[in-house]
Formats: sequence, C-alpha cells, structure tokens
Amino acid sequence: MDLADAPLYWLACESGVAQILAVDMRDFSRCRLPDGRAFEML
Repeated sequence: MDLADAPLYWLACESGVAQILAVDMRDFSRCRLPDGRAFEML
C-alpha cells in the first residue's frame, strides 16, 4: 500500500464502507477491514 491508498483505507475503516474504486486493485485485495471483511472492488 502506498501513500495515496492509505487515506482511502483509513476512511473505509472509520466509515465502515467496504466498496472501493481504485486503479491499483492489488493493494486493496490484500487488505482487510478491522472486522475481517474484504474490500468490494467496483
């Protein structure tokens, strides 16, 4: 995960939204939210 993806991850953790629209899907496919859910790639 790079510096541009970190704020998106933090925002998803704070808001509970697991839907992500990003160019580099590899970074988010490895990450999980604190409750264990995976991100849903749009």
